[in-house]
Amino acid sequence: MKTFSNSLKRVKKIQNLLESEQWALFQDNANLRYLGFKKADFLLISNQDVFYFRKNKSETEKVWTGQTTVSYEKGTPQESENIFDFLQKIKFRKLFSDTKYVELQQPKNVFFLKVDLLAKKFPPEKLESATPLIAPLRMVKDEDELEKIKTANNITKKAIAHLEKFLVSGTKELDLKAEFDYFLAKNGVLEQAFTPIIACDAGSCVLHKQGYSGRLQNNVLFDLGAKFQDYCADISRSYFLQPTSLQEKALFWVQKAQKTVIEHAKPKMLLKDLNEICCEILGESLVQMGVITQKSELTKYFMHSVSHHLGLETHDLSLPNLPLSENMVITVEPGLYFWKKKFGIRIEDDIVITKNGAQLI
Repeated sequence: MKTFSNSLKRVKKIQNLLESEQWALFQDNANLRYLGFKKADFLLISNQDVFYFRKNKSETEKVWTGQTTVSYEKGTPQESENIFDFLQKIKFRKLFSDTKYVELQQPKNVFFLKVDLLAKKFPPEKLESATPLIAPLRMVKDEDELEKIKTANNITKKAIAHLEKFLVSGTKELDLKAEFDYFLAKNGVLEQAFTPIIACDAGSCVLHKQGYSGRLQNNVLFDLGAKFQDYCADISRSYFLQPTSLQEKALFWVQKAQKTVIEHAKPKMLLKDLNEICCEILGESLVQMGVITQKSELTKYFMHSVSHHLGLETHDLSLPNLPLSENMVITVEPGLYFWKKKFGIRIEDDIVITKNGAQLI
């Protein structure tokens, strides 16, 4: 355990939200990175104090992983290894926690204590989710965060342009995946935002397709993202070697839906508002193409929502009922999926909400 000054900007914002005898416990990796404690196992904050916890590494762990034992300024080894013991000693009125699981260190075993078991140690009325505290902060990006997201986007778009060179009949999904990995590595990307989706033909109808066993026959869907200094990009593209009339029309309408959503995105709107705009256009398009007879049938061809927040995580922490505001970053990803015709289309880009509208990243 090590104490820190509460001058850290983001931590201070959390502290300003806490009243006397209220504490916030953070264990989620993204939250720890956001608050500046990337190497911590736990972070415990009150309106006056900041503590972080790391488990001591054994000599064996040092040999295998190169990790060294953390030096603690205060506290006993037992306190540094067992966050739960420390929590029991704190006199608090309320504990806000972001964890689904609280990790405990015992003399020989590490096990997980479900949060609902915390209620067996503390009165349930003293326990509350920390998400309402930290989500509004993470949803609004500062200039440094925006620059990192823009860099991740630029690298991802260059990688997709690289993949376009290999879009010929018979190309393996696995080869496309290898080219993507290679391009990112050569450009200094140490981590990807998520497992890449590279889906050819019928596989492009599977929203989160796994594996790379297919070969390109006529169409391929990419859903890809680089990560730059912990911040993610999330971009999707669809390509056809010899598009049919239906595919050309579907692609046109998906692109139109995306453009319209971006044009309407602005502060005070909710993500569900953007989704309604998208569904209205896609529903009308399918009716015009004679694919469906009424817009309510759209869910057979468009199964996901059009936007989610983006940042430290691909689906970044957010509150669905909190309106959009300046410097929030969201995706815009309309799609249409035709199982019987064995093709799916998804076009996705990332945008930042501005003072009066939105800007494509």
